[in-house]
Amino acid sequence: VVSLDLARRLGDVVMGEVVAALPTLRAIGVVDRPYVGLNASPTQLQDRMFAGRLSAHLRSEGTEGTGLVVELTDPTAVTDWPAVTETIAELARIGIDLAVDDTGSEPGDLLYRDRCEARFVKLDRSLIAESRRWARERRLVEATIRLCADAGHPVIAQGIEDAATMDWLCGQG
Repeated sequence: VVSLDLARRLGDVVMGEVVAALPTLRAIGVVDRPYVGLNASPTQLQDRMFAGRLSAHLRSEGTEGTGLVVELTDPTAVTDWPAVTETIAELARIGIDLAVDDTGSEPGDLLYRDRCEARFVKLDRSLIAESRRWARERRLVEATIRLCADAGHPVIAQGIEDAATMDWLCGQG
């Protein structure tokens, strides 16, 4: 079992590395295509100090959060939504957007996209891969894209491996 303190410290190291790379990524134009993502677990976003630590990393690098997106992994594991909501609001105040990562990998995870006030939703690569083979998964992807569009959430599909899948997804909106 990994201790929460160890997980927090490791997360902070990763956070620092991502923030330290931002100026270079901006200079070569990577950040605008469309962003740099920092995965965050529910445990991290339930930590009311998460946004403050991220802000401190940004200040220490003399940079801002523009182009940085925190990606919530496994929203179904969140146990303290008030804390997550507070963290998301603080992230927004420092110019950092939120995405819901790996949507479609867990039953019911799509239900959390509105609760998170996410800027966009990322469809899980396994769902995209399966949609190439199975009609049920294609219908699920199509329905997810429609639901997200109706709610004003852009969708990013992960794991597009061929032109036919890209064309089909583009046709979905």
